[in-house]
Amino acid sequence: MHQSISKIYIFGANGFVGQSISRALEKDNRDVVKVNRRDFAKLIEAPAKFRREVKKEDKLVFASAIVPARSISLLTQNLSLVHQFLDPVYHTL
Repeated sequence: MHQSISKIYIFGANGFVGQSISRALEKDNRDVVKVNRRDFAKLIEAPAKFRREVKKEDKLVFASAIVPARSISLLTQNLSLVHQFLDPVYHTL
């Protein structure tokens, strides 16, 4: 089966895109970890703990965004979300 990937973490799993990704992966019998806003906030507060949980063979899917982003302000907020996601994880490597 899918031995090279242990878990697939879906950030934004409650959104339209995240739900579709999650359903497709679950249908394919993948081990999906759905990450919602509350989980994301915990990650920001304690990135080292999250980093210890994630294994090298795990995959991270970032499908979280404020939509529709019809202004520079909303685009900037979305970029900030990505930064908030990547920065703590990167610094714990």
